[in-house]
Amino acid sequence: MARFEGKVTRFFIIAALMSILGLMMTVAGLAQSTSDPECLYGIPYGHACCEESCGTCGGSGCAGRPGGADSCCVGNIMSANRSCTDNLAPCVLPDPKCERGLENGSICCPKTCETCGGTDCGDRPGGADSCCVSNILNANISCANKRAPCVIPDPECLKGIKNGSTCCAEPCGTCGGIGCGDRPGGANSCCVEYIQDAGLSCSESLAPCVIPAVD
Repeated sequence: MARFEGKVTRFFIIAALMSILGLMMTVAGLAQSTSDPECLYGIPYGHACCEESCGTCGGSGCAGRPGGADSCCVGNIMSANRSCTDNLAPCVLPDPKCERGLENGSICCPKTCETCGGTDCGDRPGGADSCCVSNILNANISCANKRAPCVIPDPECLKGIKNGSTCCAEPCGTCGGIGCGDRPGGANSCCVEYIQDAGLSCSESLAPCVIPAVD
């Protein structure tokens, strides 16, 4: 009996040590991090990533939790608009595949628009800057770093024209070569040398961009 109790005691001691070790590793990881794009160290709710100390992200009584409204209330976090790509919680999660928005080709509108682009887009909730394709393209904010409204990156150049590691804009017709500067979009969109010199990664942008290397 004593031997059995000894084994049980050792089991609980080992379990407790493993739990403490896991907590220490989490704290160490958090201390070394300056960003959390997947909200691994916080509590996700929609686009928002609340601080872990909140216990719950958003909802009734969020302002009364540890950290207060700025750390625990979704509305406050969304208004502050601190990207989790560059910050720890509280922050706003990026949406590189427009999974939380409305997709229209390479454009991601907020769901509040109900439709992304089209006639009278400027009259919808959020206005033209949130719901009109041309406005979002001109702002050129990448969904790799921010929530909608944003431009969906094209890391594999599926919507452009490949030439090696270069992704030219689709209107170019051909990527690089003689006369590339005379094509629609000009040299900055259609000439390999110009695109490579600009160094804009397709993991964060549409064409023209440089296709990231595959590990």
